[in-house]
Amino acid sequence: MSKSYHTKIVINASPEIVWKELTNFAEYPDWNPIIKYIKGSVQEGNKIKVHLIPLKSTLSVRLINIVPNRELRWTGGVPKVTTGNHYYILEPLESGTKTLLRHGEHFTGLFSFMIPSFVIKKMEKLFNEHNEILKQRVEALVLQD
Repeated sequence: MSKSYHTKIVINASPEIVWKELTNFAEYPDWNPIIKYIKGSVQEGNKIKVHLIPLKSTLSVRLINIVPNRELRWTGGVPKVTTGNHYYILEPLESGTKTLLRHGEHFTGLFSFMIPSFVIKKMEKLFNEHNEILKQRVEALVLQD
């Protein structure tokens, strides 16, 4: 069994500009409503520490797929019990002047079905807020240039 949530938003900036902000972990505390901090470097295979504000806890996750300007994925949890696979996918639109950001998480494992629906809905709402704030931040940077 599995559970997931998926969000998307169009950002008026190139995937390169969105990627730069998305992977600038040091500045997450300045703008991100979900993540208090991320410690670690953006390299595939690296473990990073992510402090999630809604859960009031720090998780150790592994970066499992990094395609610059296209995709960032990490996974964490207890394999076969409950594992979360978090993703950001950037798709260029309008000759690369805009970006479709797909952002979500897919939970698998024996106990993933026990994640309450209200938690999934709350996280989806927070991901949408995250996306909107990222959009505003990136678009403001584009206007400054």
